[in-house]
Amino acid sequence: MFHRMYLIFLLLFCSESFSGVYQCLVDGKTTFQSLPCTSGEQKIIKKNIYNDFGMHMSWFEKPMLLPEQARCTMTHCFCASQIWRYSSDIKQDLLNSMRQLRYAWDSHNDEVNGYSVKKLGFSNEIRQRIRKISCNISIKQLVIKKHFKEASEEISANYESASKVVKVLRKQCPKPSLQGWTQAQEARNWVQCITTNDRSLVKSRRIKKNQHHFFSKLVEESELLRRPRRK
Repeated sequence: MFHRMYLIFLLLFCSESFSGVYQCLVDGKTTFQSLPCTSGEQKIIKKNIYNDFGMHMSWFEKPMLLPEQARCTMTHCFCASQIWRYSSDIKQDLLNSMRQLRYAWDSHNDEVNGYSVKKLGFSNEIRQRIRKISCNISIKQLVIKKHFKEASEEISANYESASKVVKVLRKQCPKPSLQGWTQAQEARNWVQCITTNDRSLVKSRRIKKNQHHFFSKLVEESELLRRPRRK
């Protein structure tokens, strides 16, 4: 329950609480609002620091030496010569992309701030490595933007559903009363219920454990991406 409520906090509260503030000048009148101005002159008073999913915007900045913005089709995403293909599980693709985005930015920072750059500058070889890492970042950014809402809602719904099934199964076989134990048929019915229910409960617990893995990883990665990126 705690994890589910925390994820709801990330998805809903963050996007509202940390929205930007825009000063709009229309026909000589100045107004302030949380959405970009639709007409007139606009001035950003407070810049968004979180995106609609509660993730810090620093993770979604344009990386240095990015040759082109990533694009996606129904089957794969690509940037320059790099191709990343979807698997059969969009939930796992999302979690992998969230984790790999962090690692890719770490590699990007290491290259840009590394000893070779400070000593030799941006050689062609270093530029090529940075471009490749930047494309990887751009692809992961796009996958998260395109699929976070859909995949995270599915992960949350699956975990909640699996938890409810286990809870229901635990209540299906109430023990007989003290008088019930003296009635052979009632006792036999209880034993049969427990035997059948145990098989279903083991299966349902296994499903819940699997869904909990997805859910806990989603919460963990969301929390990590909510923190500002190291530069």
